Amino acid sequence: MSAQKKRDARTKAAPPKRIPIRRRDILILLGFWLAGCAIVAILVGFFYSNISPQELPTPQPVATYTVEFSGDTAKIVYLKALANAQSWSDDVALVALSTQWVNSTGSSLGQPGNWDFRFYSPRHKRLYFVVITPEGKVLGRAHFRELRQGPLLVDPTEWLVDSDEALRTWFNQGGGPFLQAYTENQVELLLRPTSQGLVWEVIGFSSDQSQMHYVPISANSGEVLN
Repeated sequence: MSAQKKRDARTKAAPPKRIPIRRRDILILLGFWLAGCAIVAILVGFFYSNISPQELPTPQPVATYTVEFSGDTAKIVYLKALANAQSWSDDVALVALSTQWVNSTGSSLGQPGNWDFRFYSPRHKRLYFVVITPEGKVLGRAHFRELRQGPLLVDPTEWLVDSDEALRTWFNQGGGPFLQAYTENQVELLLRPTSQGLVWEVIGFSSDQSQMHYVPISANSGEVLN
């Protein structure tokens, strides 16, 4: 073998030389790494400190209306109307009742207008109407025509919520702000049986009938219905 080939063989067989890393070099590298981490942390902190937190809207208190009423509630005048209707026929049952207020304010309904009651007699197959005036007069009359089919009747055991509670619920479900927005108004209150049970229907109208606020309320539980 030639001398050149021997040198090449020794060169290939020799292991690569390791470069020694001194402790001082390791400490220098570690120092650079820690300094870099600190700079990144400072930049991140500066970035977030300059972001203004999103201001959440301050929750506004919901108005609660303590409504003042004048006169008797529906359950009280109902007893007067029932007595009048039973003087015509003792088998009468309530079909519906209603009343209204005109130009009410956001805190007072005042004296209602007439209370209107409709009763039905299965024996006579006729309706009987009772009106109770604001002065307390009770006026009743029977309808002259028989009905082919009797109407839905009010079950007195389901009627647990009186008119004042139904109106208070309406006020606190948008009725109060409605009356403040439309000072010339009319509020109508109706009790009648429906497919959802016995229901109070409270409706506010603007004087020109262009705006309306309607809330149906269970006359059994006081719950606002959909």
